[in-house]
Amino acid sequence: MSLTADPIVRRKLHIVKGLYRRALVQSTKGHVPLDRLLAVIMFDLANETLLKMVLVAADPRTGKVPSDIPDLIQKCDPALARHDVEPLPEVHHIRAIRGVRNDAQHDGRTPTETELSDARTYTRDFLDRATAQVWGLSLASLRLADTITDEFSKSFLVKAEEALDNDDYQSAAQQANAALEVSLRTVMEPLVGGPAQGSWFGDANDRIFLGRQESLRTFRRMQETVQLLALGVDLAQRQRCREYAGEVWLTLNDDSMHFDGTKEDLTREEAEWVVSYCFDTISEIEARAGDMERPFGRAL
Repeated sequence: MSLTADPIVRRKLHIVKGLYRRALVQSTKGHVPLDRLLAVIMFDLANETLLKMVLVAADPRTGKVPSDIPDLIQKCDPALARHDVEPLPEVHHIRAIRGVRNDAQHDGRTPTETELSDARTYTRDFLDRATAQVWGLSLASLRLADTITDEFSKSFLVKAEEALDNDDYQSAAQQANAALEVSLRTVMEPLVGGPAQGSWFGDANDRIFLGRQESLRTFRRMQETVQLLALGVDLAQRQRCREYAGEVWLTLNDDSMHFDGTKEDLTREEAEWVVSYCFDTISEIEARAGDMERPFGRAL
């Protein structure tokens, strides 16, 4: 038996999934101790948020909701039992994540890369299994793309999440990267002007033509760099996305595209990272630009 997932529960589950995805992006910066700590805190927060949701859903009349993971688990299991729902799964793992967080905050011991990797895996497994057990829902079925306002970008993100569900990691990365490219192109002109125009065809032995071609490439790279900086996009993270997803080439009318250079042996973790990174970046772009039909108050 499972609990009813009303619209409020579903909205909160979107938040939990968003926290996990944001932690996933943060975890790739794990070479710096502070970044590892921030990622572990985010994973732990996702777990804590879900536990609080479970307690309130199973016992709406509960009093003050604790913040300590062991206390939450202790209250959740008997509350779930009253609805004939099995005790929460994987709880020893999420206790361990809270222990790593406490060690850092109280004893000054930053998480190791192994502890960060474990936190990432344990959180994913707990969120997936607990959501299915308590509400009978697949966390993967909750589309973060639904929170994106631009329909064109959203269409690619939906395809990316579907590909991820089907273990098609290359397609997931490509479609997510396409969504981000569409979003960047939408807000490009108000920030740095339209794409630099010029001919890519000519005599390969003509020095003047080759010089113009290289100048065009350089100018386009400058446009992109200025645009990314203006939008607050991390340049190193954008380059990491390209290393995994490759390049996406859109026609002038955005009605067709070509993918090139996608990593062949892309793993699930890498594909998840690309999808999460692109979703987060598009969300930030939309928050900054406002109405995507009139980004920064300018009509397209």
